Amino acid sequence: MNGFNRRIKIRIEKIVLYTVLAVFIAFCLFPLYVTFRMSLQSPKDVWKNTFFFLPTLDNYKAVLLGLSHVGKASYPAVANFPYYLLNSIIVSVAVASVSLLLALPMSFAMVRYKFSGKNSLLIYIFFIKMLPPLAILFPLYVLFTKLNLTDTRTSLVIIYMTWVLPLSIWMMCGFIEDIPVALEESAMIDGCTRVGAFFRVVLPLAAPGIAATLIFNLILAWNEFLYALVLTGSHAKTAPVAICSFIYFQEIAWGCLCSAGMITVIPIIFLVIPIQKYLVRGLTSGAVTG
Repeated sequence: MNGFNRRIKIRIEKIVLYTVLAVFIAFCLFPLYVTFRMSLQSPKDVWKNTFFFLPTLDNYKAVLLGLSHVGKASYPAVANFPYYLLNSIIVSVAVASVSLLLALPMSFAMVRYKFSGKNSLLIYIFFIKMLPPLAILFPLYVLFTKLNLTDTRTSLVIIYMTWVLPLSIWMMCGFIEDIPVALEESAMIDGCTRVGAFFRVVLPLAAPGIAATLIFNLILAWNEFLYALVLTGSHAKTAPVAICSFIYFQEIAWGCLCSAGMITVIPIIFLVIPIQKYLVRGLTSGAVTG
C-alpha cells in the first residue's frame, strides 16, 4: 500500500512539474507567437485586430528587399533595412571571429601555465564584463569622435569586443581545462612542440567549445542595442536599431516591425538549439584552479 501511494505521489509531482513547465514555456513563447502572427498581417488586419485573417508575405518582402510600400501604406525607413541588416552580419561575424582568435591563446595560457595572480587576473577579466555599459560608453564615444570613428563598423567592433572577449576567455578556459594535460605531453613526446600540440590536440578536442563560444559571441554582438544606438547614425546602424525606425510619429509599422524582428530572431534560434548544452557548460564552468 505504501508503494502504491508513493507511485501516486511521484506521478502527481511529475504532472505538477510538467504543468508548471508548460505554462512557463507558453508564457515565454507567447510574445514570439504574437510577433510572428502580426508579421503575416496586412496593415488593415493589424488595426482590425481580428483572430482570423489572410496571411501575407508582403511585410517580409518589403523588409528583405527594401521596399518602402506595403500595399497602400508607405514606410520610408524600411527601404534601408537590408543595408542595416548587412551591417549587423558584418559586425557580428567580425566580433565573434576576432574575439575567439584572441581568446584561444589567452585561455590556453591561463589554464596551462602557472604564474602568480592567475586566478585574480581571470576574475578581473570577467569583472570587465560586469561594468555598466554607460561607464565606458561615453568615454569611448569621446575617443571615437576625436579619432573620426563614430558611425563606423570599426567603432562597433572595438567596443563590442570590450565585453565579448572577457566572456570568450572565461568560456574557453572551462573547455580547455577539461582536456587532460597527458594528451599534450604524449604529443610532445612524439615530437610535437608546445604550439604543435595546441593545434593538433587541444583545438580538435575543444571543437565543441570553440563552436559554442563562437556562436555565443555572435549572439551577443547581434543583439546589442545601446552601443549601436549611441555610436551609429545613418551609415553603420545595425538591425536592432533600425527596427526602431519603423516607429513613426503618426503610426507604427507593426507588420514590418514584427517581420524584421522575426528575421533577426529566427537565425539565432537555429544557431542556439544544436549547441545549447555546450553554452550552459561553458557559462557554468568554474575558474581555473592552481
